Amino acid sequence: MEELKNLYKLIDYMNLDDIIYIKKNQHMDGRSIIYIVLSKEVRISKKDNAQVVAFIIKTINKALETSKIISNIEEFAIIVELKHYKKSKFGVHLPVALAKTLKVLFPNCLHKCYLRNSPMVFRCVFRLIYPLLDKDTRKKIFFIKGDKEIPCTEYSLDDV
Repeated sequence: MEELKNLYKLIDYMNLDDIIYIKKNQHMDGRSIIYIVLSKEVRISKKDNAQVVAFIIKTINKALETSKIISNIEEFAIIVELKHYKKSKFGVHLPVALAKTLKVLFPNCLHKCYLRNSPMVFRCVFRLIYPLLDKDTRKKIFFIKGDKEIPCTEYSLDDV
């Protein structure tokens, strides 16, 4: 119970709800979309990894539930905005920890992952993560430059 309280304190302190969220009434091929926007002033230290990973796992579970309701498919999509990614704000440790954890907890649940506006620093971090990903997952990751449109669809719960 104490760990959960600490997690919520961290979430409030870092405003994770503003950084990692599911946009309501939007999907990609029937899958919920998780947005991760790294344009906020966020500093995540190595000691915060477990709490941030727990928050992302909770968000993915919500996305999977919504996808199941929308299209009876248990997959999710991710769009990550990296324009303001800097190693000083968001270190290497978290993406590596995430890759390892998500591979175990959510095998075959990723529909597509779009990494938008990734700077050179992130591409170097991605090279560290790449060997941890299986071949099928690698095929689902796309780097997007600028404001190129990503295929998303609006929906109403009345349509479901």
